[in-house]
Formats: sequence, structure tokens, C-alpha cells
Amino acid sequence: MGDHEEWSQPRGPNGLLPNAGPLLESLDSVRWLKAEERTAELISCIQPNQPSEERRNAVADYVQRLIMKCFPCQVFTFGSVPLKTYLPDGDIDLTAFSEDYKVPC
Repeated sequence: MGDHEEWSQPRGPNGLLPNAGPLLESLDSVRWLKAEERTAELISCIQPNQPSEERRNAVADYVQRLIMKCFPCQVFTFGSVPLKTYLPDGDIDLTAFSEDYKVPC
């Protein structure tokens, strides 16, 4: 522990330090509105749009079909892809399940 004990300070129910009340009170509604607008702008820039969603799904479907054609297995997307929480340049996570695998004795 030693030198790092000060890092773990107790947090209030809103995730801020317990004495953050004055900071929150000083932020007026105009600043909150501006912060919310900027956040919405950022989300709209990285949120999946229809063309990127279609391209990503086409790539995933192609790779799934290719793997299932070559191997007796089921292939599924997982992680950020089905949750639609990926970034524009994010990877496509696939996993394959097979019943034919035999454990060596």
C-alpha cells in the first residue's frame, strides 16, 4: 500500500468526492446545456450509422459463412458488435463453437 493510499479516496453516491457539492452548485444550467450539446455531438460522430452498420454486418456474415463452409461449427459475433457499442475503426469479434472437438486421453 504505502505511497498509493491517497489514491483511493472515498467517493460519494454520484461518484464524485464528498466535498464536490460547491463545484456542482457553481455550474449553471447554461454550462450544463453546452456540455450536453457537445456530448451529443461527440456521440453522433462515433455512433454507428446505417452504411457503416451494413458494411460491418456484411463483413461479419461473409467471414461467418466462410468459416462454417470450411469447418463444422457455429460462428457468432460477440462483444461490442451485437451491442452496437464499437468505435468506427473497431474490430469484429467472432467466436466459433464446434461439437466435434475431442479431448485427447
